[in-house]
Amino acid sequence: MQYLTCDICKKMITEPLRGKNYYTLKHRHMCRKCKLTIERELQDKAEMENKPYDFLEKKEEFWLTVDKKCSK
Repeated sequence: MQYLTCDICKKMITEPLRGKNYYTLKHRHMCRKCKLTIERELQDKAEMENKPYDFLEKKEEFWLTVDKKCSK
């Protein structure tokens, strides 16, 4: 059995399947729940500013957010 640790919430990911229950971004592993939470936060922020949210345009902001959350 293989284990990974989410770099954001520090929880174990049992039986990791990339793209299903964990994601890798710039050598950072994150569970599906943390990735979706970050995406929702950025989407809500864009909606408050009355702008459309497009991941391809906001990927740098996504990476910075992931780095900040991983360093906590």
